[in-house]
Amino acid sequence: MKNLLDIYNLEVGKTFIEPITALSDLIGFLLIIFLYLIFFIIYKKNRSILLVITSAYFLRVFFILIGYYLVPLPDSLWDSRAIEYAALANTQLSFNELIEITKNAFLTSFFNFFALVYKVTGRSPLVLLALINFISVLTIINISKISFEVWSDRKTQLKCLIFLSIMPVNILYSSLILKESLIIFILSTSLLIFIKFVKTGNFIYGYLSIFLYLLNVPFHTPLIIGTLPIFIYFFYKSFFEIIKYLKKGYLSLAVILNTFTIIFIALSIFTLLFSAGKTHVTYIHFFDSDILQRLVIHARNTFTSSASYPSFLLPSNEIELIYLLPIKVFYFLFAPFPWDISKVIHLFGFIDSLFTMLIFGLIILNYKKVINNKYFFILFSIFFLILITYTLGTGNYGTAIRHKFKFLFIMIVFSSMFLPNIKIKFKND
Repeated sequence: MKNLLDIYNLEVGKTFIEPITALSDLIGFLLIIFLYLIFFIIYKKNRSILLVITSAYFLRVFFILIGYYLVPLPDSLWDSRAIEYAALANTQLSFNELIEITKNAFLTSFFNFFALVYKVTGRSPLVLLALINFISVLTIINISKISFEVWSDRKTQLKCLIFLSIMPVNILYSSLILKESLIIFILSTSLLIFIKFVKTGNFIYGYLSIFLYLLNVPFHTPLIIGTLPIFIYFFYKSFFEIIKYLKKGYLSLAVILNTFTIIFIALSIFTLLFSAGKTHVTYIHFFDSDILQRLVIHARNTFTSSASYPSFLLPSNEIELIYLLPIKVFYFLFAPFPWDISKVIHLFGFIDSLFTMLIFGLIILNYKKVINNKYFFILFSIFFLILITYTLGTGNYGTAIRHKFKFLFIMIVFSSMFLPNIKIKFKND
């Protein structure tokens, strides 16, 4: 892939090329080892968790090296290549210039952070991949912690961690220079803290959860819809706090402040999304009075490859966009089906769909326990709203797999309780 990166760059007219040196790759290998040692130090007293984390970490390193030195991985020569090139091109700027444009465009260009890395290490995609892998393993740890908070069961946490460790799409996006890994890390951290807010009622957790969630919006604006249940719960909690204090004959200044603060935050976000001239945030141009027509056009534009949905799912107007939605949701979650496979690369998507079917199959078979979980309604509301939003604007299962990766973990959390039990034994146990 090292050579292919620049071959493709030159083909599309990107001529600023800096060679990838053995020294910069050595830095990448040293970084891989150093970042693993962080996990080792933290989890060395919990051998079962450490074993799973170690396996997950080096399984991803294996695929990183395969994709880097031998055979390009799916999705590695398009957006991933473009992001790496943008980071490389921005190394021509000074540190001060890079920091300034990062502050002004935190937004869409997270490759500015990678450019700062390149200013230190020289060009090495392996360094960037080491950082992505580290973030990705932190993410599966986060999600396994969510499963513990939801089910209060350490075995479920371990099962969730193992499942995420071997899930093909998780491995793939841990091995590519894409913002998906950062998005899911921020989202999982936000929801982990949000669950602590629900559990404890501590509004500090609530504010921190919202703040972290909103960091994702510049990277992919459609995720903003997931804040709606969080804000509603925050209002609900504040309202009942006010009622509780009124019954006692007085009002708490902190509760009033909480209520007005969250209203201010919600109104500020609404104003930002629907104000003119906000071009620095991905897909923010959709937020106007023609949003449905824009979604129709965007959905049609994604029907452009061999991975496209069947033509009968192609909407031509706003009405079709809505009434085709139930079938498109099904395709978004579970395609490609066997009859959709026309290339070898589509087999990866089919394997991913099997994992998704397993997740939903376990939930359906155990639906009574799932819906009775006190966190189900709020977390499913977040999942459902994001699912509908992404389904509306997606027309092929290649894009669907990438979008689904961002938030499917919510359903993995609920299915993890019902995965087969796994016991890890050590010789001296």
